[in-house]
Amino acid sequence: MRNLSVLSDGDASASSQLAARRRARTTVAEADEAHRAELVEQLVRAMASASALDQIRFAAVASEYDREHPGELSLLDEVLAAVAGDELRAVA
Repeated sequence: MRNLSVLSDGDASASSQLAARRRARTTVAEADEAHRAELVEQLVRAMASASALDQIRFAAVASEYDREHPGELSLLDEVLAAVAGDELRAVA
C-alpha cells in the first residue's frame, strides 16, 4: 500500500522537491482507494472477534459509508463477504 502521508503535508511539498514529486505521483483516486481498503481491513478485523451487538454496530458504520458513497460497490457487502470467508477458512 502506498504511503499517503505526503498528501497531508502541504508545507513539506512546498519546500521540498522530493516531497513535491511524491505528492504529484499520488492521485485522489489512490487516496480514496487506500482509505476504503483500510476501512475494510479494520472492520473485518474488528468484526471477527466482536459480540453480535458490536457486529451490528460495525455493519451500521459500513452501511453509512455506503449511503455517503452511492456510486461505489457496497462496503457492507465487501466486509460481510470477507468475514464469511474468514469463518469458512476457520472451519476447514
